[in-house]
Amino acid sequence: MKSISHKISRLWNFLDRIFRFGKIVIAREVDLRRYKKSIAPYKKHHSMKLETSTAKLLIASGRGMNTVWAQIWTFLALCARTEIPDIYVLTNKKRSFINKYFALAGLHMIDFDYMLGSSDQKIPDELIKGIDEAVCVADFRSMHVGPVPIGDIAISTVCRHRGVGQINDFNSKTKMELARWISAIYKSYELVKTLIDDLKITHTFHTEVFMEEYGGIFYACLEKELKVIRFAGTIRDNAFIVQKLNFENARLHHSSLARSTWNEIKNRDFDINMDKSVSQSFQDRYSNKWYRSKRNYPGNLIEDEKMIYEKLNLSNSKPIAIIFSHILYDSIYFYGSDIYPDYENWLVETIRIAIENPNIEWIIKLHPSNVWRREIDSLLGGQTLEEKLIEKNFSVIPSHLHILNSDCPISPFGLMQIATYGLTVRGTSGLEMAALGKTVVTGGTGRYEGQGFTIDPSNIDEYQEILMNLHHLDKPNPHETNLARRYAYGIFELKAFTFDSLIPHLSFGKKSVVGSDDICYLPQVISGGQFGCDVLEFLKFLNDDRSDLLTNSK
Repeated sequence: MKSISHKISRLWNFLDRIFRFGKIVIAREVDLRRYKKSIAPYKKHHSMKLETSTAKLLIASGRGMNTVWAQIWTFLALCARTEIPDIYVLTNKKRSFINKYFALAGLHMIDFDYMLGSSDQKIPDELIKGIDEAVCVADFRSMHVGPVPIGDIAISTVCRHRGVGQINDFNSKTKMELARWISAIYKSYELVKTLIDDLKITHTFHTEVFMEEYGGIFYACLEKELKVIRFAGTIRDNAFIVQKLNFENARLHHSSLARSTWNEIKNRDFDINMDKSVSQSFQDRYSNKWYRSKRNYPGNLIEDEKMIYEKLNLSNSKPIAIIFSHILYDSIYFYGSDIYPDYENWLVETIRIAIENPNIEWIIKLHPSNVWRREIDSLLGGQTLEEKLIEKNFSVIPSHLHILNSDCPISPFGLMQIATYGLTVRGTSGLEMAALGKTVVTGGTGRYEGQGFTIDPSNIDEYQEILMNLHHLDKPNPHETNLARRYAYGIFELKAFTFDSLIPHLSFGKKSVVGSDDICYLPQVISGGQFGCDVLEFLKFLNDDRSDLLTNSK
């Protein structure tokens, strides 16, 4: 009887998987048909190549790429045919569904997995020697090939795949895993340099730039001094950060301002409407206005100051400091430089210092994207890495420390308003806190440090000294707060470039957004397939010398 029940259960689970897979396939095909219909007017009126142009574009798609980027890039590539006649996509046959989008615009697809698999490219003897002689992770961190921090990219990749903030089990298996990634990254780097020369590529599109083979692709494009254009999403569904990268700004966070942009914003008049837009932006970011903000902050959040104090059992007689955790395994080693070896080490040591300073009510705010990231279930057993880390390192949490889980019903905006201090390596919350007139201490570079509105210790000793005496620091003056609000205006209002021609919809069958592909971007149907002002500005940006594509840049 038990055997029959077991067989029935297995059959039911199998049929359930088939049913769920079938729903995914149907939903994808429906979205593709919706997209095909929406893009038809553009395809009809703008499919002619501009034969006089020699510009050529390479799109870095590939393993793990989200469908939304295929939707966005296909539309922009089709529009760019008036400027760039030949467009190529690095993809692979396994991404057959994504390739259907690229095929709509008649793009040339290159099977990059096949190129890697058939390549007989050997990694340099010096690199082989370094791998053989490596006895710890630090030995890999020092590995470079020309301008490529190949060891850092390999470590970052392994950490991301494992869902860990650092590699603690350096053994023969880990060494082989790192070596395999170094080989793949190096091959990608060399193959793409050759590809660029053979095809005479002038422009590239990227989103991933420091993981897997994407790291090798990205650095090859930088070395060839192309127009390297990177896209990043924002919390606004129809706004993206679009920037040109070179070796000078490649390691800066995408949500930072180019020097020229920041100088322009510092020197322009900052009127009351601009200042109000910053305040409104904060409220919108922590609301249900966009699909992504609903994902991060669902439901009604507690904003009342008295209720927050009661909910967290905070003392009215002490100032409040918020420690803003990062996703500990995401994009490590890429942006700028850190005081501590990694995000994980920074978090543990910051909490350790906080325990020793009871003059402050310390709040450890876990990152909101833990709510929806797949790694929580697939790699971490349903518990965030931050929670695991705190449990491992601290058996007792004193009463002046408070841990806020990612799904805590307290509004982060309300929390920031009652706090006095904010601590982060380079998180967005640090900029928000500074713009609210709060004292912010950074633990790394590559974002907004050094711009006049944050405290930026240069080493661990200085950082620890500041935190132990944090309650003695003066409040930022009005000039410092004004600088922070100007910078926030530049990031949230200007650098978040609005693509009005791409309308975000829920993907077929979805009632809310969890994963990135729960949004389907459909080109807005315009009479005659004419370009909107956003597309015209993007096309202009393709060939000029600006680093940042800005909304309302004139």
